[in-house]
Amino acid sequence: RERERERVMFCVGSLILKKRVQCFLHLFSFLTMMHTIDADAFYEGNILKVSAHGLGVYMLVLILIVLQSPRIFSVGRNRLGLTHKRAGFVHLVFLIICVIDLNCDAWSMNRSSTDGEKLVSNLYLHLVLGISGIVLTFTAAYDFRYAHQGHKLKNIASGALDDKSTITYNEMLEHAFYQILNVVQILFLTLCTHFNMNVRLVLLFIVTSPWGVRHLFPVNSFSDNYTKYGTSAKSTTGILYRLKKYQYIFYKHFMLHGLNVSIAVSGFDITSTFYWRVYWLGLNIAYVMEFFMQTLVKRRIICQSWMLCMNVFLMISSSLAAFPVMRNVNFPAALLSLVLNFINRKRDCFNVAVITVFVLSI
Repeated sequence: RERERERVMFCVGSLILKKRVQCFLHLFSFLTMMHTIDADAFYEGNILKVSAHGLGVYMLVLILIVLQSPRIFSVGRNRLGLTHKRAGFVHLVFLIICVIDLNCDAWSMNRSSTDGEKLVSNLYLHLVLGISGIVLTFTAAYDFRYAHQGHKLKNIASGALDDKSTITYNEMLEHAFYQILNVVQILFLTLCTHFNMNVRLVLLFIVTSPWGVRHLFPVNSFSDNYTKYGTSAKSTTGILYRLKKYQYIFYKHFMLHGLNVSIAVSGFDITSTFYWRVYWLGLNIAYVMEFFMQTLVKRRIICQSWMLCMNVFLMISSSLAAFPVMRNVNFPAALLSLVLNFINRKRDCFNVAVITVFVLSI
């Protein structure tokens, strides 16, 4: 019986490994295909318009929800969260303005900004959006630093998609790190167009340097939300958390490290393109709305199932805009970043240096 059991376990393990290898090969083929297609083909295929209008529909639904329940920004007698609510209201208004501006350009088929005025305007929009996100995150961490301590909450795992979980203070601090990365990256990508390669490589070192202090911020694992006791990998939230994990891996190695190295070498002015504006706005909306949607569920303004549907819709709309940006990513560099992440973990600064040398040598 023991031998039969060992044979069964071996067969099952081999089958699982085979499926994972096949999934990886399919993903590799898909990303290779996406990388070889011209970004203009994506635009002509209306993918960017679908993404931009999808973000517009999402924000429209959110506005209707907020208008029906304006008390979400009201302050109780204890004035708990006053600063965060004010910052949240300002950030929401700014996101609405950005979405309207983006959709107006989508309707007029404005692919890129070529005039100097528009370039400056885009830079200001990107910076204000990023700084507003940082302020929003830190005000949340400050206002709820005592009420949302991990030991005071009965969370099974981390995350914002489970109606039984609450955003912890550590999750807020971790989120602040990625908001800071957003601002640093947009500054880097904008400045790269004005300097030669030597200066761009120095800027690449600067934009990567925040990863050297990553250990000072809390780390919350995506897999805890579907592997810990009391969670289910087959549930809707478990599947969404797994998708978010893969989405994060894609973001980190293709849209962050891979893109930064590629732009540092090529010097391409990506921030003035329309597809970058769609991607960047989608990323910033996705960063904050996951937390805001949980607040709406906690306040019983919307139900859990509706929140999950809106999150799925936002994931699809924001992810669509990432594929045209892939045209500017050096695919071997991004793939090398992914490999180094597994064999040389938690050494992102060194890994990016290796990737840069690799790209310069090919």
